[in-house]
Amino acid sequence: MSTVQKEVAVDIIRHKDTGLFVATSEDMRGLIVHARTWEDLIARVPQAIKAIAEADTNSTVVVTNVDEVPVKAQAFIPNRRAYSFSEAA
Repeated sequence: MSTVQKEVAVDIIRHKDTGLFVATSEDMRGLIVHARTWEDLIARVPQAIKAIAEADTNSTVVVTNVDEVPVKAQAFIPNRRAYSFSEAA
């Protein structure tokens, strides 16, 4: 049995007034994650992807970080990261 791997593009912005980082995705309905620091956001996004994917597929999934894009501390422009998930073996 082969597992299907799906990729999720995640857009990340930093709110100019509050400084909060916010991650959303057009590829995964319901994915909205926010955090005060970049590190916290990057730790939370795979957890959110896993929770949503497992609820949608009724199976255990494994999430991997596909693409790391560096971000500047003062950047307010969107950044994009890619994650993938597939059913656990």
